Amino acid sequence: MAETHYKKQQITAALTALRVQVQNEASLLRRRLEMKQHVLESIKNHPWEWASCAAIAGWLLSRIPARNKKIYIDNFSQKPVKRRDKGQLGKLWREVWQFSKPMIAAYLAKVLVEHAKSSENNGLRTDGLKRSPRKIL
Repeated sequence: MAETHYKKQQITAALTALRVQVQNEASLLRRRLEMKQHVLESIKNHPWEWASCAAIAGWLLSRIPARNKKIYIDNFSQKPVKRRDKGQLGKLWREVWQFSKPMIAAYLAKVLVEHAKSSENNGLRTDGLKRSPRKIL
């Protein structure tokens, strides 16, 4: 019985030693295969070589001709695209928009000035608005 207990201890000790050895080898292999660390270390140790290789690679990539891919569209099977600016309604919309743009801009400017004045009266800092605003409308 003492012999079997002794053999058990030997086997567990051998397994523990083997487990530690495998763990050490795995961590060493992990360290050796860590490419990011190797590349960063290489860039740190040899910056001019990396910069010149990057310049050459960029120059070579700039020499590749542009992709000339022709796209053919069959117009017979598609409906014509309707545009807003064609026809009477489109012309009317364009004129209304041209007329209303300045009025919208003036209204928004007036609202912003009122908001700036009210925040100035409430004690909020408005260092950027030292000039007096222009009178609108």
